[in-house]
Amino acid sequence: MPPEDLSTTVDLTPDERWSLFAGQTARIEWSELAPLFARGQVVVVDASLDLVDVAVAVVDDNKPLVEQWMQQKLFGLLDTKTASFWAEGHTPIWAVVVQPWVLAQARQIP
Repeated sequence: MPPEDLSTTVDLTPDERWSLFAGQTARIEWSELAPLFARGQVVVVDASLDLVDVAVAVVDDNKPLVEQWMQQKLFGLLDTKTASFWAEGHTPIWAVVVQPWVLAQARQIP
């Protein structure tokens, strides 16, 4: 998953940014995410939120919305308890890069 240079999104419309991030969102294995977690670069996005919508809000610097998600504990740095659970490999994880962060979301298996 290539990192997205935020300067390339400045001239895009919100719909174009959404399409860009949707195309870059993919499943990721814990082994790929672990080094980023160790560097404090993994942000958890609650499953109740759309991962791509969150990426767009972050890149748009929508502080009120991001702060609301943080207060509701729907968005924040990956904690060690969740990281340990993800490391067990039973939960599919999807991610998108919004430099310097990797937004990650656990998805339920239907």
